[in-house]
Amino acid sequence: MISQPFISIIVPCYKKAEFIDECLTSISQQIYDNWECIIINDGSPDNTEELVEKWVKNDYRFKYYYKENGGVAAARNFGIAKAAGKWILPLDADDKIAIDYCIKSISHLESNKYKVVYGNAFFFGAKEGLWDLPQYDCSNLAKFNMLHNSCFFKKEDWKVVEGYDSNLVHGLEDWEFWINLLKSADKVKHLNIVGVYYRILSLSRTTLLDANIDNKVKMMRYIEKKHFDFFFDNLGSKVFLYEEMITLKSRFNSKYYSFYNKFIDLLLKLKND
Repeated sequence: MISQPFISIIVPCYKKAEFIDECLTSISQQIYDNWECIIINDGSPDNTEELVEKWVKNDYRFKYYYKENGGVAAARNFGIAKAAGKWILPLDADDKIAIDYCIKSISHLESNKYKVVYGNAFFFGAKEGLWDLPQYDCSNLAKFNMLHNSCFFKKEDWKVVEGYDSNLVHGLEDWEFWINLLKSADKVKHLNIVGVYYRILSLSRTTLLDANIDNKVKMMRYIEKKHFDFFFDNLGSKVFLYEEMITLKSRFNSKYYSFYNKFIDLLLKLKND
């Protein structure tokens, strides 16, 4: 009799066929074995289906779905909706997880004390080395995303916050999701282990977003508006997104810095009225 999986690993795939075997191998080698892996082909124009077929055929824990292209947030939501596990672990198709990530997390997942459990990340590919993420702090989460995308969270919590926001098609969907998930209950467990190997590519969604400041500002404004109370509860003054303003000023030009100053002044006025 096949038992219900405790962990559902969600792997959206779009134009990442060349990396998918490495990703799925890292899942198949997990010491902990009560998992399922849901692979979502997000309308990818490559041979993803052909490569995934052997995994599905050889191990019932691998499950494959195809959907029309809609972006990573929509693909993750699609996969999580299919998931049978109590806990969700997103994993990008070009990344890998450590062989002991699940087993070293399991006692914390079973304790039911936390909303998010995660380990450290290690860069590989175009850049190598430990990802120097600061210790989690809710007030810092209001300034920047300090959680990588391969953290464990409960499916029931995903339902409560209505999943990843598919309007964030250009990026920052992870940051917005963590804010939405944690703003009402700051229950995070950081494990001092390497849990995920995060591939750095010379061209990625992150580099494209960084290169297109108009899209980045648009996404930031959308998140600010959606979580107005969270930002001001944690920052409450003109230091709101201070680091982002400094980055915009130094990397691009002063018009965006001026724009943010005016925008924050307006928000503060509205808050104080």
